[in-house]
Amino acid sequence: MLQPSNASESFSIVFKEENLLNKYKEYDFSESFKETFENNCLLFLKGSAFFEINQNGEIYYQCLREFKDYDFAKLLCNMPLPMFFVLNDQIAFHASAIRYKDNTILFSGKSGNGKSNAALEFLSKGSKLITEDIAIIDCDDHQVKVLPSYPIININTKDIRRYDDLNFDLLNCERTNSSKNPLIAKNFNNFSECIDRIFFLEWAENDIVEELNQSSAYLNLIKNTWQSYPYFNSDHRTKKQLNNIDKIVKTTGCYLVKRCLKTTIQNKLSLPELLNSYIN
Repeated sequence: MLQPSNASESFSIVFKEENLLNKYKEYDFSESFKETFENNCLLFLKGSAFFEINQNGEIYYQCLREFKDYDFAKLLCNMPLPMFFVLNDQIAFHASAIRYKDNTILFSGKSGNGKSNAALEFLSKGSKLITEDIAIIDCDDHQVKVLPSYPIININTKDIRRYDDLNFDLLNCERTNSSKNPLIAKNFNNFSECIDRIFFLEWAENDIVEELNQSSAYLNLIKNTWQSYPYFNSDHRTKKQLNNIDKIVKTTGCYLVKRCLKTTIQNKLSLPELLNSYIN
């Protein structure tokens, strides 16, 4: 994974190690920063790693500490790779995606609102995982598709004790050797899929599902994008991204899902049961 290689034939992504601290001596490295230009982006994570992400697919990196292969691969998938797709007019959302009953469903929301748990609950009902935590959306012509990522559910086992006494076979998952106990999804979808539904997750006093109008859906999508707007000084690129979000709103069903944390922990009403009538 850490050797220079083509990570994707479709996008021709190449990772190369380079002394970026020496290359960019003019920068202040006392704090983490992200600086985005028209065709590339610098991403400095203090005490961790330094990345130069280029629109042409060349991603240079310098590790500032030792990484296990799994941890560095996860860092690549959650930081520089989403930026590469953004530079190529894709959209990166904070979302997990699954394929369930011939529907492609996204679960979006801020950290801690249960995106990973949502994916896990649907995996236990026979769904296939498409991506987890970060979803890359491709808006091509009249189609809006989510791209597949890696078959890992980034969730600690202490957070899933209520699921079948940790019967991983029933969860359609396997344990990894990582200290953080992420799970490997047995059922993984390797293809890009057109999005049917997007559910925005929140915690509340009661379980409520409501369909969002286009204005509310647009604002929720903006709020949950991986990159803020404008993401660099380029009006036409920013407008392209916002037009893509508008296309998502007009081609998918968007819902706000408020869940009661207490009933969720007690497993009185599973998320698949709550959303069943909105999926079929």
